[in-house]
Amino acid sequence: MSALSAVAKNEFGMVAKNPLVFLFMGVMTVLAIVNAMGASGLSSHITGDVVEYLWNVNSITAGFFVLLTLCLGIISVSDERSRGVLGVMLTKPLYRRDVLLGKLAGIALFLLLLITATLVLFTSLLVVALGNPGSIMELVVRVGFFILLLFIYCCFILCLAALFSTLLSKGAALIISLIYVCYDWYSYGTIALSDPFFGGLLSFDPFYLYWKSFLGMDGEGLLSSSVPLGAWLDFSWPYIVLLILYVAIVALIDVILFNREGESV
Repeated sequence: MSALSAVAKNEFGMVAKNPLVFLFMGVMTVLAIVNAMGASGLSSHITGDVVEYLWNVNSITAGFFVLLTLCLGIISVSDERSRGVLGVMLTKPLYRRDVLLGKLAGIALFLLLLITATLVLFTSLLVVALGNPGSIMELVVRVGFFILLLFIYCCFILCLAALFSTLLSKGAALIISLIYVCYDWYSYGTIALSDPFFGGLLSFDPFYLYWKSFLGMDGEGLLSSSVPLGAWLDFSWPYIVLLILYVAIVALIDVILFNREGESV
């Protein structure tokens, strides 16, 4: 087993036992049940199928997953800086880049599984509540893309949390991360693309790319049965690719800074 995969496996196990994760799972389970109950009560007024109602699920889950990702990333990297390389590791040599990338990979894999389980839970309960799943195959594919988009955005947030944790203390990293996320989400709804300065920056903002991928050209996109999947993907794939590129760039910066910190010790 390589050093990187060994660190990832160890980090996956540690994250899975984190009390924050159990709290998060409990909150998501309650929200999924309440959301399904609300949908059931409104079923007589809902004309679309389950896909149409997943818009509500996106607004519920995205914010919670971003907060969880920030906490896990900051705790993991900050603790590693204070304790040094992992004492439980048996594979040698263990480079600092292996430690950081392994940690990010372990957390990312856990997030992927948690996002998948959460959205499957929300979707399954909605299918039971509404009784109108539409095309099962289309529902599965659209939820699959939903999972992918949220996962990619959470990977960006994870790498950003690692960046702040490398530069700052744990408390400062958490505060700066929250300020960034709050500003990012606030600016998306208040700054127009026509703004001579901020509008241009907004076009390349990761949160804008995330939402633009969802919305597509017509403002409905992925979570609208009336929009063909092919048409949505043709419009959205450049935004998705750019978001993935952001993840890679920030991860590379993380590795460079993390290695330099080790050289200066």
